Parts: sequence; structure tokens; C-alpha cells
Amino acid sequence: MAADELGVSVSIEEQLGVYEHFYDIADVDNSDGKHYVPIAYHVTADDAELEFDDQHESLRPFASPFDSIDLHPYVKDYLVDAGFQVAEN
Repeated sequence: MAADELGVSVSIEEQLGVYEHFYDIADVDNSDGKHYVPIAYHVTADDAELEFDDQHESLRPFASPFDSIDLHPYVKDYLVDAGFQVAEN
């Protein structure tokens, strides 16, 4: 996925776990929502240059501690489980 979406290969540091994501909006008709079961990994990029695909408008650097106001709750879960500090707001 990193190669397709960001144009880089990655090294897996650790598997964080299996998560569940629930959304009220579905991509198919006559459905009440969608349910994803992603497996999250802590990875390190093997290349310094990122190239994003058409599903991303922009990229921005970040550093810990993260400001939780700007984070989707699912992203916050990944960062906390990877050992990063996330500021409570």
C-alpha cells in the first residue's frame, strides 16, 4: 500500500494489531454503513522522497506529541498503540 499510495517501500517495525472501523455512510446502495477490519503496522520508510497518488491532496510532516484536535480517532488509536504521545485536548 505504501508503494502504491506514497511511492516508497517500507520496513515493518511491528504489527500494532487488528482494529475495527465503523462508518455510517456506505459506498453501496441500500446499506446502513461500512465496517473495515484493518491490520495496522508501525513502519519506517526506506526512501526519503514521497510521491502521493490521486487520493491525497497533500502531505505534511508531523512530530510527537501529536495534537489530538487534528487527528481522526482511528488515527489516534494507531499512534498511541505505536508508542507515540498524543496530547489530549
